Amino acid sequence: MRTIQTLVLRLLVDTEEPNTLRGSLSPISNEAEYSFASARELLDLLQQLGTPLAETHHAKSGNAVEPGQVKKQKEEI
Repeated sequence: MRTIQTLVLRLLVDTEEPNTLRGSLSPISNEAEYSFASARELLDLLQQLGTPLAETHHAKSGNAVEPGQVKKQKEEI
């Protein structure tokens, strides 16, 4: 069975490092916000969010990006 997930992608562009990919993904279905700091992290995050029980996976995985982390990242910039 196929499902459709709608995500908001926010890209954070640093003028001193314009080729560095950073940003956040927010599923429309909840208020969580997941940050990434590279293309590899973005692809990993998309794969994690696309799997069944993604929210449970994020809560239990030590490697997953936690919701709200991007807010801390924005404050540091």
